[in-house]
Amino acid sequence: MRLLDWNIRKINATSSRSLRSVLHAIDEVDPDALALQEVGDGVRDALVAALESRGHVAVTSDVPTRLKGHRVLVAARRSLVGNSPRVFVHPTFPRAIVGIEMKDGARTSALVSFHVPNGANQGWRKADCLNALADLAASNPPSRTLLLAGDANEPASYRPDGSAIPYVSRREKLRFDGEGRVLSTTKPWRDKRGESRPTHQWYDAIERLFPSGRSRIFSELCLPYHLRPGAEPSHRTRGVPKPLDHLLC
Repeated sequence: MRLLDWNIRKINATSSRSLRSVLHAIDEVDPDALALQEVGDGVRDALVAALESRGHVAVTSDVPTRLKGHRVLVAARRSLVGNSPRVFVHPTFPRAIVGIEMKDGARTSALVSFHVPNGANQGWRKADCLNALADLAASNPPSRTLLLAGDANEPASYRPDGSAIPYVSRREKLRFDGEGRVLSTTKPWRDKRGESRPTHQWYDAIERLFPSGRSRIFSELCLPYHLRPGAEPSHRTRGVPKPLDHLLC
């Protein structure tokens, strides 16, 4: 099965050259299933129609029209999902987590496209979204392969050994234990929305997907190459290398 995961970065204009370029790149890869993030409202219908014409069942999150902004999309070949595909959108994060269930012979798999909000603007919603993803993975039945694809907006940076350092408030200095994990604090942190919680809940949510100590099971499962010292990052944000910001695992 060939998979494609791509953050298309807020493409909105249905007549734009960017949209044509995205479709051209998808055609070149010719994926059996794909996950896209930052699908703009202006391009959503045209993109879904284009994928449907290519033999894919496409699912995006449906939200009230008053809520503008980019969303996530997931699609798979019609032959993989059958006439009655099982598709799902996360009830708490309908714009951030969407999935589709596929069958390849006797094997069943679910592809989930996600886009975790950044903490600067969304505050505690980021931690809640990370926990939602972790809960989704934990509840996946052993008989089904779970494929996670998307943009996690984590971690902030890495140590020389490759372990992750999570995003935190600039006002707080990090301390680490002997295993390299963040020493949590009960000091409250209030986000821009006015919601205040003990700061350790922020770290705990990140640790569920991005362990910062030496037992980096999830990270090493995702991208072992990028966790090696000196590995080339996929991109940089404000000069900080981001080898694990975007995932397909």
